Amino acid sequence: MRFEEKDYSISALGEFNDKNLEREFIAQYLGQNIKYMRPMILFLGILYWMFIIPDFFIIKNIETIISILINRTVFMMSTIVLYFALKKVKDYTRITYWITIYEVWAVILFLAIFTNYESPDFLIQAFGVMIVILGISQVPNKWINMVAAYFMICISFIILSPGYIIDIKVSEYYAGVVYIFLVLVITSMASFKSNYYNRKQYIYSEELLLLSNTDPLTGIFNRAKFNEELENLINYSRRYKTNFSFVIFDFDNFKDINDTFGHLAGDEVIKDTVDIIRNSIRKTDIFARWGGEEFVLLLPNTDREKAIELTERLKSLITDNTFASAADITCSFGLATFEENDNADSLMSRADRFLYTAKREGKNRIVC
Repeated sequence: MRFEEKDYSISALGEFNDKNLEREFIAQYLGQNIKYMRPMILFLGILYWMFIIPDFFIIKNIETIISILINRTVFMMSTIVLYFALKKVKDYTRITYWITIYEVWAVILFLAIFTNYESPDFLIQAFGVMIVILGISQVPNKWINMVAAYFMICISFIILSPGYIIDIKVSEYYAGVVYIFLVLVITSMASFKSNYYNRKQYIYSEELLLLSNTDPLTGIFNRAKFNEELENLINYSRRYKTNFSFVIFDFDNFKDINDTFGHLAGDEVIKDTVDIIRNSIRKTDIFARWGGEEFVLLLPNTDREKAIELTERLKSLITDNTFASAADITCSFGLATFEENDNADSLMSRADRFLYTAKREGKNRIVC
């Protein structure tokens, strides 16, 4: 196996241009922040509902109070539903849709309350809009979704205000509009910066993971990562009663290649051979450099006969290939199939013995 090359560039929307990478990031990022998101959402829901207290003292019409109480209670119930739903979610990529719908729902209910006030004060309501924007900015989401919610409440409030607020002073109106857009711009910039640098941090962690798990010359797994994958496969096979095969192979007379053509030519042979193998195995197979000129393969759900068939094909591909930087190249293979009482050491030891048997018996062959 070799790590796939990814496009780590970030778009003007603060997202990875590579859609698959963006989904991976969202799943990891929201998965890590789910414990923070749930209490934050609950807090915002409770805060929104508690504004019924000042409403009670300001509004005299009992029908209006009841209408607003229902509005705030509906939002509180929506918050509780989302709070528990986020606890059970498994596909974290869907959370962005839930959060966006929740934020749009909050904006709609806020505007519904605003239009129900008997004689609202423009600046007080403008302050409420700013609070909603700040609340939205506290919940992790895609930047474009957050900005869309910001603009939705800002534009709607600015358009609706002249029709629902009587005798707005022009100076107050323009001051309120300026304050709202200042908050919108500042929160948009802050959320973009957060989205951008979270992705940058993800890139750094990916690169560190790549360096720690891969062989620098070939780009396939290194020995440490292979050992980890082998243990995982052994545990999986024991649990689900499946089989797998282990292959170790080594170049024949590789020292002669280095001595005759040079070490750079030897490196080219290794890289070309890795490309041949990598392009000929399944995506589920695990390919790694064991050390020096030795390489290993894990073949999940593969019995002895199928493993021999695959290994024969790989041996032929290497033998038939014309290497630009060296003479004809051959490899010897040792193959072992997992047995019930095997552990990592016994399986690898058996395959390693078969490899040396292949070397003793003339090379360019498979022993199993």
